[in-house]
Amino acid sequence: MEGFFEGMVELFDADLKRKGFEGITLPAGSYELHKINGVRLDINKSLDELGVQDGDTLVLVPRVAGESFEPQYESLSSGLAAMGKWLGREGGDRMFAPVTPLTAAHTAVAIIAMAAGVVVALTLRARTFTDNPVPAAVAGAVGVLLVVATSVVWWGWRERRDLFSGFGWLAVVLLAVAGACAPPGTLGAAHGLIGLVIVILGAIAIGVMTRKRWQTAVVTAVVTVCGILAAVAAVRMFRPASAQ
Repeated sequence: MEGFFEGMVELFDADLKRKGFEGITLPAGSYELHKINGVRLDINKSLDELGVQDGDTLVLVPRVAGESFEPQYESLSSGLAAMGKWLGREGGDRMFAPVTPLTAAHTAVAIIAMAAGVVVALTLRARTFTDNPVPAAVAGAVGVLLVVATSVVWWGWRERRDLFSGFGWLAVVLLAVAGACAPPGTLGAAHGLIGLVIVILGAIAIGVMTRKRWQTAVVTAVVTVCGILAAVAAVRMFRPASAQ
């Protein structure tokens, strides 16, 4: 910045003399930039390092004694944003990569998954202590909304298999929980069997519609585990079964 200041002073000096005024008679290095509020800027640092943003007004004045300005950020986010901008000043890697549509979509699926997890936990907790169809109805309603979202993705953006899989699996889980909690009575093997059957059917439907190798592997694992658990639950419905 020091070279920039000296060059700017020379231009001002030449312009003033050309217009008939006295030039800038102070020696080189006798001028410095101040912010509009009178705070001086350190000529040994860049504008980015000093926290100067586009559109900020700067004033060229004779150099005065005093401490140079050090940027103070009002919040952590402002400081991190300025640091990321400074790190990427030479075209290198920035602290934060730019947000792409793919990143935004995956973030949305993650947030919805967390919300679905909260709904599942609250539904199971409420149904454990009360024999009421309301928890199952809430979980089922959220599951139906996710089924609608899955259908919209399937018909409108078939190439977005990531969104289809995310919404689809979340819908299967919520519908399974709703199906398991819907029948009256204390939660037991029969309720678990209903939920496991719904998971198996939903997993098979997702595998058939996506037809991806990794998705097929996931579906196979889910169906195998749920099939074993469903068999145990079916046996447990009619006779006691040991934990083994």
